[in-house]
Amino acid sequence: MSRWVLITVASFFFYGWWSVQFLWLLILTGVFDFSLALLIFKSSSRSRRNFLLAFSLIFNLGVLISFKYSQFLMDSWASVYASVTNTALVSVRAPSFLAILPIGISFYTFESLSYVIDVYSKKLEPTKNIFHYFSFLAMFPRLIAGPIERPHNLLPQLAEPIDLKDDMTFEGLRLIVLGFFKKTVIADNLALLVNTAFSNINAYSGAYWWYVMVCFALQIYCDFSGYTDIARGLAKLMGFNFGLNFKEPYTSTSFREFWTRWHISLSTWFRDYVYFPLGGDRKGAVRSHVNLWTTMIVSGFWHGASWNFGIWGALHAFYMSVERLTHWPKRLEKSIAGRALATFIIFVLTIFAWIFFRAPTFAQAMQVLQKMFSLQNGVNGKHYDFLIWITVAMHFVSRYGLPERSRVLLGHPWAQYIWLALLGLAALALRGPSEQFIYFQF
Repeated sequence: MSRWVLITVASFFFYGWWSVQFLWLLILTGVFDFSLALLIFKSSSRSRRNFLLAFSLIFNLGVLISFKYSQFLMDSWASVYASVTNTALVSVRAPSFLAILPIGISFYTFESLSYVIDVYSKKLEPTKNIFHYFSFLAMFPRLIAGPIERPHNLLPQLAEPIDLKDDMTFEGLRLIVLGFFKKTVIADNLALLVNTAFSNINAYSGAYWWYVMVCFALQIYCDFSGYTDIARGLAKLMGFNFGLNFKEPYTSTSFREFWTRWHISLSTWFRDYVYFPLGGDRKGAVRSHVNLWTTMIVSGFWHGASWNFGIWGALHAFYMSVERLTHWPKRLEKSIAGRALATFIIFVLTIFAWIFFRAPTFAQAMQVLQKMFSLQNGVNGKHYDFLIWITVAMHFVSRYGLPERSRVLLGHPWAQYIWLALLGLAALALRGPSEQFIYFQF
């Protein structure tokens, strides 16, 4: 129990250091769902269990919507009202205490909900110790930006004695250094170029915008997977294993495969708690497409209060619906050339969706699309050199630069520690301008 108390206190301190004004909300969410889960587990009345589950859903989603979407909903209603009645509403602002989004709320809300839902579904027996629960909900390595851990994975680990082995320590250090390299050397350097382009869209045209969007695709991958690597590495140093969150998503040959490789903890959460409860693909073809579109659009809005995020989710739903109807990836997967072509198609279509994810407004996203298909202003050689250098660096590091300790690539295991140190120094020496992790805003 002392370990749970230590992790809980350390996690509260960590969260308070980032956002002390919303520490109370994290604690309230934890106490509320911890208590409801115990009541659900003890209750034999189906109606009472349903009521308690609904209470948890209303509370958690109500808090999330209030803080994250209240101003967006007000503005959207005002726009619809003005369009229908041709009368503009007086601008209404959300209360000031809802103007700031609590850090990590989208992540810990989903984790807390999954705990209550799993207890309700009798897939999980609730813990009777609140510090055990907070060790799961608020564990600091992943509290701010995930990965979204499931209670059935982390709670049992917290209940077992910690057995730190040399291999686990090395793997933790490896992931931390790799994560910092991805973030500081690759993502932050690319961010400088991407931010400059989006700050003055009209200044660039043609091939340059294709180049910018390829850079953003690499930036967001290295930024988010870099944070995940750091979180997983810190967890391993503490004796815990977090689930894999990224698995080379840009090598996918279909969008179905892409979503088993990109932000795995979030995509599986929506699969298990939204798509399957809606009926999945068990209620006919039409219903399965409706369920797919609903899930993807909701997952888009999970990322932020903007129609652009909804469009991003809808585009991926469209891509996956076309796949289901035509089965085109299967036709290409029969040969090496076909798989390469499929990977290229998936990457290009993913870039189109990323435009709406990155652009601040719909108008700016359309502006970028227009520029991408103009025939003006190519990309000069140094830009291509920079992209090639970043791509090679990312591939080298992810594949060969930091081998598993069991792989004899550099001879003696100590050579791998030396290589680890050199890569860490490179992350410091080659780092770009400091940028906040992209997923901190979600």
